[in-house]
Amino acid sequence: MNKLPLNVSIVVAGVLLGMRRVLLALFTAGVFFYCPSAGAQTGSLWYVDNAVSGGSHNGTSWANAWTSFATVNWSGIHAGDTLYISGGTSSQTYTESWTIGAGGTANTPITIAVDASNPSHNGTVIFDYNADGDTSTRVGITVNQNYVTLTGNVNGANHLEIINLRNTSNRTASVGVGGTSNIGVIIDHLTFVNDNNPIRLDNANGVTIRNCIITQLRGDAGIAVNGSVGTWDNNKIHDNYLEPMTIPATGGPDGIQGSSGISIYNNTIKEVTTSTPTSNQHPDMMQMTGNYLKVYGNEFINVGDSVFDYDAYANSTPHDIWVYNNIFRIVTAIDPYPEYFRMYCSSGNIASITNVKIMNNTFIDNNDGAQNIRMDNFRGNPTATGNEIKNNIWYNAGRGTSTSAFSIDDSTGFTSNSFSFDANVYFQTSGTTSIRFRGTVYTALNWIAANEPHGTTAQPLFLSYSPNNFNNDLHLQSSDTVAVDHGVSLASYFTTDKDGVSRPQGAAWDIGAYEYHPLSSTPAPPTNLNVVVQ
Repeated sequence: MNKLPLNVSIVVAGVLLGMRRVLLALFTAGVFFYCPSAGAQTGSLWYVDNAVSGGSHNGTSWANAWTSFATVNWSGIHAGDTLYISGGTSSQTYTESWTIGAGGTANTPITIAVDASNPSHNGTVIFDYNADGDTSTRVGITVNQNYVTLTGNVNGANHLEIINLRNTSNRTASVGVGGTSNIGVIIDHLTFVNDNNPIRLDNANGVTIRNCIITQLRGDAGIAVNGSVGTWDNNKIHDNYLEPMTIPATGGPDGIQGSSGISIYNNTIKEVTTSTPTSNQHPDMMQMTGNYLKVYGNEFINVGDSVFDYDAYANSTPHDIWVYNNIFRIVTAIDPYPEYFRMYCSSGNIASITNVKIMNNTFIDNNDGAQNIRMDNFRGNPTATGNEIKNNIWYNAGRGTSTSAFSIDDSTGFTSNSFSFDANVYFQTSGTTSIRFRGTVYTALNWIAANEPHGTTAQPLFLSYSPNNFNNDLHLQSSDTVAVDHGVSLASYFTTDKDGVSRPQGAAWDIGAYEYHPLSSTPAPPTNLNVVVQ
């Protein structure tokens, strides 16, 4: 049996600090908000409790709860209703697979939740499939309905878990929460541990996946919405923590897979290593194929193969892909050729590249063997228009002849207006950053002289930095004169930084993921306090 320990050490200090800064910024701006545990309940209440004894088992109260999901009368559950699952006083374990048999409407979804206000039942609901061993082929929870909200939110904590659902020989076998062609499904505040494919909602339309924790990730992907449809912001994946496991030089799962109409924001994805078989997939934190994609406000830690992999084999005209306000960094070297962003074509050809925007990101600690950003292997001569790389910081990233800040192949379809560059920082503590563009290799200084009126190789000042340090704080110091107020305005695309702070705070935009703001500085602890006991 290949069961991994359930007690997972998740480093959350940096995430919590970032949340603190956002809250402080909102408070300063006079913004207040309310976040209910599971949304407003508008219809009838129904109950499942596999530990209840006695009663009529008709699901109408905790005393009369259904004792299994097989006995739930889905025909009696209607739009706006809520089905509560008992987590006991601390936790309660279920081992059955089940299918959600009713759907709602856009205004009155079906909600499946933990009864957050009831201390007798608001413990953690655990679906444990460890009895399947290493060869599970089941789907834990099947969602083939529309407008369903599945939430484990109890006062902001995740009280619904799916654990130990794995198949070590088939990466696509077994799924935690699965469905296809869903409209309006919300997956909220779930925890997944030691699972293949925790969430797979293919052909998604209007789907939201938020506030989930995925650790000891196996299989093909942590969150998969392949075949997703729509334009800007139609599907949302946000405020999640993912920890894919990879065996170096062997493989591991992707973090997120998807197609079109997806916004991926405020997530943390951290690649970790293991010696336990997980997947033969090449491990990308994001593997995308569609259009109308936004990736912003995320932190990507370590690289298994790449952070953002865009293979245009299924889309010869990639367009409207925005990557901004993200942190890309390596703490532990895993792959010998780590890449932060890549666009290429493994079959067919790319006919055009339109409106790819890489803006206000911070790329650090990637001087090893590959391009930080590359656009190549077009398998043709595409045209290009509206593409921009601006206001980014490369800090100890892209040094030498085999590594560059970015590398863009030539095409006879490109013109002098196909790409626009400006206000990027290319700093190295030693050596020189390289740029490769349309067949020519430049040093950063030569590149800036020819292409970037506001570019620089000077050193920006972070609150704290040492190479490959997990605890680096990449907010800008008040004394910085390189990135603060030296960016160009990108207000037609976005107007805030990674923390939600408005841009600009000074005379001009700042460069990198963070806009300098006094609240960005971490105050020193007080040293002159006296303890008074009353």
